[in-house]
Amino acid sequence: MKLIITGGTGFLASNLLDVFLELDHSLIVISRSAKPAKYHAHENLEWIQHDLSESKLKSEELISCDNLYHFSGATLGANLDQGGYCKANEETLINLMESDIKANQIIFPSSQVVYGNINKKNINEDEVIGFPESAYSASKINTENWIALFQKKFEVPVVIFRMSGFIEGGGVIDYIIDEALADNDIELFSKGLISRDYLLLNDVINLLVSISEKQFSKELHIFNLGSGEDIQILQIAKIIVEALGSKSKIRCLDQKARMENFVFDIDKVRSSLNFHPTSLIEGIVNYAQLKKDNKLLK
Repeated sequence: MKLIITGGTGFLASNLLDVFLELDHSLIVISRSAKPAKYHAHENLEWIQHDLSESKLKSEELISCDNLYHFSGATLGANLDQGGYCKANEETLINLMESDIKANQIIFPSSQVVYGNINKKNINEDEVIGFPESAYSASKINTENWIALFQKKFEVPVVIFRMSGFIEGGGVIDYIIDEALADNDIELFSKGLISRDYLLLNDVINLLVSISEKQFSKELHIFNLGSGEDIQILQIAKIIVEALGSKSKIRCLDQKARMENFVFDIDKVRSSLNFHPTSLIEGIVNYAQLKKDNKLLK
């Protein structure tokens, strides 16, 4: 199995790369960053240092692979302006598709932000794409449109995963855990009554590995990826405080949260790809305990 991963030093890509190396696949990484020292001993890994946001990758011979995992791009946390997100996400995708690369199929992680702030639960893949709430969400919507266009042009399978936020992603969950570990007050907007969907990193990695040998039909495949569990932030905060034995007090504020209710319907990915994520509460409690243990070791 020959695989290409773009953006190999990113959060998701680097963790996936480590697993594929253990499985002894033949790997090519395309990254604007230099090859990290920990990968120098891996003979089955070729590292191409190239910035796809700047130009196409040209090669004397066509670079072929079974699967292309495209992770290069900027996340919401990058805090770029409109031009920055357009270059990092849209132009990167266009340059990749016009590079000297031939992939049998393409896997692309998108985001829940393509649906906008729709204040809804049980969101399935037939939901109409929402109005972009930011430059980041506009770039993700546009990137999906570009990759759909290239799918028709090249007639290859393209799999898009619209992912919810990660438990380990540095958002609300990390805020609650960090405040609980410090015994600080925890402030929740919208009185904590908002429900949000989250993913555990290992669940996503396991899915991406499991589909590496699956041959999809030559069309566009879209899957929502989350826990599919409707749990309010207030309930999550109470569980974290109890699990950590924290003295934190939870303050439920009237101030409206930036993002309203958002929970995925994951029936499609569950039935089609046998995706069965870890219980959201179990994943959060385990992550909170891990952060507590790491803090005690410092």
